[in-house]
Amino acid sequence: MKCLVCKDVDLEESELSPGLKVHRCNSCSGSWLKFGDYLEWSNCHDIETVESNPASIHSQVIDSDNPKVCPDCGTILSVYKVANNLAFKLEHCATCNGIWLDKGEWTNLEENNMNHKINKFFTETWQKNLRDDELREYFEDFYKSRFGTEGYEKIKEVKEWLDNNDKNKSMLIAFLLNNDPYKL
Repeated sequence: MKCLVCKDVDLEESELSPGLKVHRCNSCSGSWLKFGDYLEWSNCHDIETVESNPASIHSQVIDSDNPKVCPDCGTILSVYKVANNLAFKLEHCATCNGIWLDKGEWTNLEENNMNHKINKFFTETWQKNLRDDELREYFEDFYKSRFGTEGYEKIKEVKEWLDNNDKNKSMLIAFLLNNDPYKL
């Protein structure tokens, strides 16, 4: 089996973590992880149930950009975001579920307590949540730039107050929008 990045270097059997078999390239340090090997390893290890919120990349990642072909079935790998605040993406085979890990990616998954969540990364739910979070962050930045941080916090309080006053919400909004609500 040849390296998906180097193309002419043979992958050699290795371990990412104790008991987790991969095929690693000694040239670029990338690894081919068969999904069955990952599931077997994951099922044999206690999974910490602590929710992680990845802060950043701690270890250097060398993320290759070129399209990759699955060494097991020949399918072109799809690229998936792992987290909005991690700058690398994983490549995944939709046919056999194999995963390509570039140098440093596994280390970052471990450091961010995400190495036991790999099977979730490739689901529509995970990817939709990432897109939703990214969109929310975009709008928060937009509103902060328009209203200022203090103004944004205040308008969020007002919105929450309005949302909690369903019975009079329409009248409250009409009052706020009227230039002079004390005139007929």
